[in-house]
Amino acid sequence: MRTVAGATVLVALIAILVVIDQRSDERSLDNFPPQDVVNRIVYVSPLGQIVTVSPDGTDPITIAPIEGGFTWPTWSPNSRNIAFSAIVIDDITATNQSFLYRFNTLNGRVNTMFIGKPGATSLVANRAPHYAQWSPDNQKIAFIDSSTDGLKLYVVDAFSKSSARHLMDDGPIWFDWSQNSASLMVHRGIDHFFVDVETETQTTVGIDSDQFGHRVAVWTPNGDAITYLSGSRFNGYVLNVSSTDGEVSELVDGLPANATFQWSPDGEAIAVSDPDVVSTVPELGLLVFPDLTVYDAAGDTRLATIEAPVVSFFWSPDGTKIAFVVIAEDFSALEWHVLEVSSGDTWKLVDFRPSVDQLTVFQFFEQYVQSHEMWSPDSKSLVFAGTLTGRGRSISFTAQQEPTQVYVVKVSRQPEVYTLAEGTLAFWSPK
Repeated sequence: MRTVAGATVLVALIAILVVIDQRSDERSLDNFPPQDVVNRIVYVSPLGQIVTVSPDGTDPITIAPIEGGFTWPTWSPNSRNIAFSAIVIDDITATNQSFLYRFNTLNGRVNTMFIGKPGATSLVANRAPHYAQWSPDNQKIAFIDSSTDGLKLYVVDAFSKSSARHLMDDGPIWFDWSQNSASLMVHRGIDHFFVDVETETQTTVGIDSDQFGHRVAVWTPNGDAITYLSGSRFNGYVLNVSSTDGEVSELVDGLPANATFQWSPDGEAIAVSDPDVVSTVPELGLLVFPDLTVYDAAGDTRLATIEAPVVSFFWSPDGTKIAFVVIAEDFSALEWHVLEVSSGDTWKLVDFRPSVDQLTVFQFFEQYVQSHEMWSPDSKSLVFAGTLTGRGRSISFTAQQEPTQVYVVKVSRQPEVYTLAEGTLAFWSPK
């Protein structure tokens, strides 16, 4: 058998499970003491190995079996566990299965949490076997798996031997965990649901909307309300906040169907892409927003505005800055920029071409910001994967020849960039 994400041929499916079990019994990692700050980066090597490393590139630890073929690592909120995925193909029968694993950073053990049905697996996005998001209490993982009859939503207890529970069919499905880890806010098509993960019951949320454009309806950071887009293509769209008792307040009106929004971590501000027109870059599949505005929590005051071709944006953990990606004027590269919210100042960090997996993060950034961190815990640096580039080079990922690199860039006004390792995807620990 072989894994989709890597080139190594495996003897049999059982070999993968045996290797994982043996590693978990033999390894004890002193590199992850039970302390408040972990501050490590997890990345995917070109051979499909999952590796964690210190931000300065020292102390690399391969956490998945060395055969490779694994991808999309996802830190738990407390940075003590990492979920990651693989798709295994049987070379004889040509059937495939998806696998979801958990690595415990305290004891080095790897456990299998989910095995998809044989011959029923495709991808949820380009080169992505799953989309996985940990619950805030670090105990459960909700994830999207793809099969021959569509995208499905599951939840699994990360620390028990119980099977993953099937919650919903008929994706695309976008979701966000409640702060108490008891339910999911789910957006599917034009419908929204509260899903109780224990009883597996669904309650339809009465949101008046005819649009498919926005993706993730999110909980407010304090967890007592949901934020979503409602309206119609005839009357326009409105960004609303609705408390759990049904009280609705309007934040921003006059938005397009594809508007995106993100709360600051402290809930004191919300960033909204609110142009009249959303353009696209067909080759990359990226939506491009001509401007981005930061409002106060009530939506009454504009705190800062960015006028640039923004394709994705990410709040810093301390809520003082927003890192955003724009398309270069001559389409030769993407560019990282930073907004300092208090002053409204912006500055450029670096030009680059994203790796294929990094591009997927940018394409669906509204979902990935809920689960994958690109900022360092101290809000001073970013990690990303791709190749540094100059003017005149195509940003098309199909044009990449050399192995992509994992970079760390310091977001000061005199930014510094250094290469961490060869890799296709990287995320920082939340703590």
